[in-house]
Amino acid sequence: MRKDKLIWGICILLFLAGGVFFNIFPSPESGEGLKIVDWFAVLSSSATAVAAIAAWQAASVAQRQAFDSSRSIRWQMHKMHQESFDEWLDGIETDLGVKFSRRHELYDVIFPFNRDPAKDFIEKGSQKILEWHASFDSLVEVFCRRTLPGQLELETWAVDYVWLAGDLNYICFPPENRQLYIGGSIPSGLCLENYELVLPVMGQVLLRLSNFAFYQKYPQAIDMTKEFEWGFKKFIDEVRTEEWHQHQYK
Repeated sequence: MRKDKLIWGICILLFLAGGVFFNIFPSPESGEGLKIVDWFAVLSSSATAVAAIAAWQAASVAQRQAFDSSRSIRWQMHKMHQESFDEWLDGIETDLGVKFSRRHELYDVIFPFNRDPAKDFIEKGSQKILEWHASFDSLVEVFCRRTLPGQLELETWAVDYVWLAGDLNYICFPPENRQLYIGGSIPSGLCLENYELVLPVMGQVLLRLSNFAFYQKYPQAIDMTKEFEWGFKKFIDEVRTEEWHQHQYK
């Protein structure tokens, strides 16, 4: 609004300047009227004002069209990128046998600013990828350690696994029969039939997501130890027989 008033003020000043320059306002003492050359000066000043207004309107239309075009391009970039992300998740599901849910939420976590047209479009993912890798490394450390983990440590391991899988919005090998329920109500997806496979699969999920987000971050090698196997089976036995810490296997 302020810019419009400024342009109109400039146009009026141009008109008045033309009038002063060509003496279109006769002196009261002269008693003379306007001559033909004065009328031409008036028309010239008016044309200058009209041309300025027309130029402003053309510039305003061009600016609006450029803005609309920029927003359209930005929206198309986001749409195409999210469609590519969905196709990428489809490939992960086919190759690894997992199932993703709430895909838009996962995309927004990895690319938090791409939905906002006021911000720059960024193909590189957020630091959340690195946080996921750090959590995964902690799970692998217990999984591959050659000392027998305690019950509390295995409880923490199971809870952390459920938390990370929830962050990644996927389910790995959903058990057909019984599984571990954290606190008796939260399904973990962990059971005696799949516990040795869940971390290798999670590592591959993280690797694929990292590649899409342009992070060259590779999960460490995963090799479950006998100590973890014995400890986990004992943990499940305690849950089945005693409902240890209110967890259930059902």
